[in-house]
Amino acid sequence: MSMEEDDVSDQEIGQLEDHGPFQSLSRLWGHHAHLAVFINYVLSNSDPSSLLFYLITDLYKEGNAKEMRKWAYEIHSSFLVPGAPLRLQNVDENVANEIDDVLLKESDKEEILRKIFWKARNRAKEELNEQLTHFQQKRTAGLATIFGPTDISLDESISDKTRETKIIETYLLPKMDPYLEDIEKEQVDLRLFTTAAGLATILIKIFQLRPGWVDRVPTFVAKDKSNIKARLLTGKTRKMTIRGHHFVAHQYFTITYCNHCQHIIGGIGPQGYLCS
Repeated sequence: MSMEEDDVSDQEIGQLEDHGPFQSLSRLWGHHAHLAVFINYVLSNSDPSSLLFYLITDLYKEGNAKEMRKWAYEIHSSFLVPGAPLRLQNVDENVANEIDDVLLKESDKEEILRKIFWKARNRAKEELNEQLTHFQQKRTAGLATIFGPTDISLDESISDKTRETKIIETYLLPKMDPYLEDIEKEQVDLRLFTTAAGLATILIKIFQLRPGWVDRVPTFVAKDKSNIKARLLTGKTRKMTIRGHHFVAHQYFTITYCNHCQHIIGGIGPQGYLCS
């Protein structure tokens, strides 16, 4: 996993003690077992929005122009717009407005799309550094094994893919359980739903796991997910008829307000329905 801006701008924290790959974000990204432990800590103790956003937007940059246009709105409406289920608290409205303008006026320009989340990623990284500092304090207090295995086991996993995968599965797969219980309800909790999609994206795209629920949970930056999301939206179909109006599940690319509730239509597409 490569996050190029971390290579030059990340500052090592906790200088008086060597925390190994937990010493800085730039070192952490390259060690998946350690990253899984940190994710477990954040999910257990803090708001995971910045962490999920940062990891997902790194994957986002690997898309082509058509994919990024679709993915950008899904991410933007999930993490940055007013009322987003996992809205980043330290990203001001001006940053969100700039992204709105790009999606509305310049969504055909690949290089602009590729850098669309740069400012928001910097703000997310500030919070991640704070969370990593807090985790280091837990380690210094001898509480590290609450969130993961011993340092010896983690170090052994660096050169052993099987051990690395086992650690990831042991500490992160159980985190999906409460989300899986909620995700197929008729009325889902949007925050839980979006967190589930974000964590599933990391497990599948970054850690390369294929859990049994892989076809039940929509993910960000995915090429083929419309059938999963449409099934979750409607129960069984992408189409429905209400009072003679024929509605079809629709993928949105810019800020759109629901005619019924006046809220922003967002999330992983198809996000809503359009009268045909």
